[in-house]
Formats: sequence, structure tokens, C-alpha cells
Amino acid sequence: VLWSDTIPAFNPLAHQGIPNNIFVHTPYTMALSHLVSLMSENDHPVLLIGERGVGKSSLISDRLKATCGGDISDVFYITINCNAETDGLTVYDKIEEQLQWKHSSYYTTKGNRKMFCFVDDLNLAKIDRSNGQSLVELLRQHIDSNGLYSPFNSTWQHIDNITYVVTINSNKSLSKLNRLIKHFHIIEMDMPNQSDLVSIYSKLVNRHFIGDFGESQLIIKDSNENSQRISTGKSSTITTTATDKSTTTVTTDRSTTSSTTTTTIGLKDKLNNQTSRRFEYIRLI
Repeated sequence: VLWSDTIPAFNPLAHQGIPNNIFVHTPYTMALSHLVSLMSENDHPVLLIGERGVGKSSLISDRLKATCGGDISDVFYITINCNAETDGLTVYDKIEEQLQWKHSSYYTTKGNRKMFCFVDDLNLAKIDRSNGQSLVELLRQHIDSNGLYSPFNSTWQHIDNITYVVTINSNKSLSKLNRLIKHFHIIEMDMPNQSDLVSIYSKLVNRHFIGDFGESQLIIKDSNENSQRISTGKSSTITTTATDKSTTTVTTDRSTTSSTTTTTIGLKDKLNNQTSRRFEYIRLI
């Protein structure tokens, strides 16, 4: 099964603009999402690393919503968006809100449900006077010792049923987090390549301007390299053998260009057919 065959249908409301929380999957993001799901659902902490703006937060949020969806679920998640004021005490308070006493010093999540704690942009957490981050130490202590010391009375709390999913920007400060990241399964997320961007924007524009009228007719051809894409910025080379025993070499860049041209022309034709509807939309705005 190819990753491109697992992409869910993209069908938000037509002609309503682009929602802020929309996420358009590609074969590459489907592969990453599967890895995140596979590890986190088996209680392994996950750390997603990538440049700013690659879509780390959107990918994790989409995955957690799919995992914890439904009114009745034995799993749920909380999101902690880090900034310059986010410290260990702030996060401890949010975690404690979801806990209930079990016995002795043992605590678990309310309803004994499994909880995912999504810590977004850990690198932005508050830095103290010693140039450290109390939030990093909080996470490390919990994963290291399966519990935390209460910052209010210094009593030990054994806390289970919590799995951490963390995102962080790739930069030189990672060397300061060695004691923490050694506990995580690390996944690196790259910037979308050209064929991914064509696929994403074609779906968004098609859904907004054309909607249901042309949804079934717009065919977006993703490059075959997406199904096997790994963290590399180089173009791979595909070699095919003809019937006369000669060998032809074709780079994926040519395939990507062909895909881009086909998609752009097809979309342009459909947009031209909808000129009057687009003018009406702009007039209403």
C-alpha cells in the first residue's frame, strides 16, 4: 500500500475561504503521522524536530485529534503552547488539573484514561537565571522517574498514564537538551518539496473556488518519490531499462515539473470556467 493511497478525503466547506486549523495531508506527512501514532500510542515519548514553519504543530494536532476523536474515548490530550513565560510550574498546574489520587503517593489521570501531553515549541520555554529551563527539567524528571515532586509541599507523586509528544525547532541549542532528548524517539520533519506544495495549494484553491463542481475532476499527481521520501534535500535518480537493453536515466525533478504543469493547467482551465462565480464572490467580499 502506498502512502498516497492512505490520504484522507479533503472536503471542508466549499467557497468559505481557508480555515485556520485546516491540514492538507501529503504522502510524506501521512508517513510521519503514522510514525508518531505508532510510537505515542505505545507509550513512547516522541520528539518532532524541524525548521520553523514546516508544519510540526499542525501535524501533531491533526494526529492527536484523530486519535482522541469521539465523545466517548479512553484517550485525551492537552496542549501546552510554550512561550517566554512558560515554566515548569505552569505546566505542572495544567497536568495536576487532569490528575486524581489513586492510593498512597500514586496518581493517575481522571477516569484512568490515557493522556497525551502535547508540548509545542519547547525551545521557547522560559529561561531562568542559571540559563536553564525548568520545564525541561520537569519533563526529564517525570520520564526518568515516573513521577514528580510537588513544587508546593515537596511530596513525591508517582504519575502514570501520561505520554509526552514534543515539538522543537532545529537549532544549535539542542546540545543543551541531551539529558532530555535521550528519552525520546526523535523524528525529523523536512520542508515540503515542490510536488507537496503543488498538491497542497491545488486542493485548497480548488476547494475554495470550484468546490464540489470540480472536486471529482481535478486530478493531482503526486511524485512517486513522496511514498519513499526520507530526510534529504537531494533529488534521487530513477533508472529504467528499455526493450532494446538500453538504459535511460530520468531525474525526479523532471517528473515533478511535469506534475506541476499538468496540475496547474488543469486547475487554470477549471478556474476560467468559473470566472463569473469568482467575480460574484469578490463582489460580496
